[in-house]
Amino acid sequence: MKISRLMVLSVATSAGFLALALAYSQAGNSFRAIGLAGDNERVTGMYCMSVKSCVIATEVFGGAGHLYATDGQKITSTILTGDEKLAASLGTIGEIGFLGFSKVGNQLIAQVNGAGASFVSASGDFSKATSWSALKIGSVSGEGTFGLNQQMGFGQKDDRWVSFTFRMIYDSTDAPSPGALWSPLWSPVEPSIPSNFADLKKAEPALCDSDPGVSISPHLTQAAYVAPNLSLNLVPCWRTQPTRLGHARSLHLERWRQAFLPRCLSRYS
Repeated sequence: MKISRLMVLSVATSAGFLALALAYSQAGNSFRAIGLAGDNERVTGMYCMSVKSCVIATEVFGGAGHLYATDGQKITSTILTGDEKLAASLGTIGEIGFLGFSKVGNQLIAQVNGAGASFVSASGDFSKATSWSALKIGSVSGEGTFGLNQQMGFGQKDDRWVSFTFRMIYDSTDAPSPGALWSPLWSPVEPSIPSNFADLKKAEPALCDSDPGVSISPHLTQAAYVAPNLSLNLVPCWRTQPTRLGHARSLHLERWRQAFLPRCLSRYS
């Protein structure tokens, strides 16, 4: 099915767009479709600074995704296009998409699909292309790489940054930048990280023995929840049982525990 229009009413799960829809409704205006630039674009995320200033993330299967600015009436500008030129600058080939946003401090981060080593972010007026930068996030210690994996979220606490990607969680004491050094933190499927995961699992059976994320097409737009200050973090434990979540509190991200979905939500909501 082609998705080339965004219905404001259909995104009421986003606090920003819910406010946008309600504001225009209360002003006597009806809900309207906002046309996107290309066919087959899938809207994956929205973030609003005000009723009339929002940014939208999209992806296209086999094509380039976009970051758009909108005033709620129309697309006012194209902020970024995930074309081959942008992909090459981020150390990958082909085209990339965008899968929603993370908000950490004053930065809005666009989560990238197809370039795990990227850091696409903005500060200031998020609706202006000049506020955005697209840089490499740094390198992985040892012989590791970020690969093409989907980014699922970012968080920061004091001087520690954490990057959640499909199948791997990384942390660094450097801010995301080309010179930052990241360490693999969690990926318990063989070869497991931490390397002593089997012993940890024996001592604590509730530890989640799944890599983070879900392998599904199209990609989930929020495959993990990462609190901006890392106080609550959730990922699916799909390898163990699809109705379970892995959860980690605060900075103890080396200890992901699994719980039945209702228990996890009731305990940590």
